[in-house]
Formats: sequence, structure tokens, C-alpha cells
Amino acid sequence: MLRASGFKVICTRTDDSSTESDPTATIAARKRSDLNNRLQILKNNPDAILISIHLNKFSSASAKGAQMFYAPKIDSSKKLAECLKNSVKSQLQNENHRTVKAGTKSTFLLYYSPIPAVIAECGFMSNPEEFSLLQTEEYQSKMAFSLLCGILKYFNT
Repeated sequence: MLRASGFKVICTRTDDSSTESDPTATIAARKRSDLNNRLQILKNNPDAILISIHLNKFSSASAKGAQMFYAPKIDSSKKLAECLKNSVKSQLQNENHRTVKAGTKSTFLLYYSPIPAVIAECGFMSNPEEFSLLQTEEYQSKMAFSLLCGILKYFNT
């Protein structure tokens, strides 16, 4: 959808695999390498924005709804997160009252990002109803379109 809208898209990952430099290193070293390699992609693309797509999980099955976390050191990241949240709420999750939150050191890419960056938690796998929706192509397309509309709103404001 982003490409069809004229955006150049750079994927730091296209699946749940790692980008570590040495796959034989310890798990901790591979994780550090993976995060540093993805951070370097951000540094190499200073005019970009980062939208990192995730699914949430919580101990309570009642938790639901998309939530956005933003890069705390980049002022425009909060605006990007608000645009994404508002778009998802208006188009897909009218009852979603979650607020955007600043990332912390535990969200490495957000915390150290040199560009506007958001982690988009698109819903909760621990909520059976929401997890069922998240597995359908129709809902995934609606979520992707909602995120696209939020990105367009961000660039138009």
C-alpha cells in the first residue's frame, strides 16, 4: 500500500528472522548485532520514518486494541504515533481509548532512533477475539490501510 501510494519502502526485516552479523555468536551478541544492524539502516536513511509492526501480548485475555509507542528523543515521533492511533481508532477500533506512549531504553530502536519512529502494536494475541481477527487477510488489510492513512495524515500536517 505504501509503494502504491508513491513511498519508497525499506524493510529492515520481511519476516521474523534476525539480521545479526555472526549467526554463531551467543544469543545476547546476536540480539545486539541485530538491533545495531537495524539501527544502522535508520542512520543511513535520515529522511525516512520507521513504522515497526508488532502484535502485543498481555497476561489478561481482556486486553485489546492497537497501541502506538514513539521515539522519545525525536519530537515528530509523537505526532506520527498520534496520526497512526487516530486513524486506526476512526477506521477500525472506535472503542480504542489507548494513549500513545514514549518508548524507553527497553525499546532500543525507538530510544536510539535518529528519525521519527513508532512501534505499532496492532492488537493482542492474548485476546482470543482479537487474535482471531488479526489472523484474517481482511482485517490485516484494514489495519494496513488504517496505518497508511495515518502516515498520509502525518505527512500532510
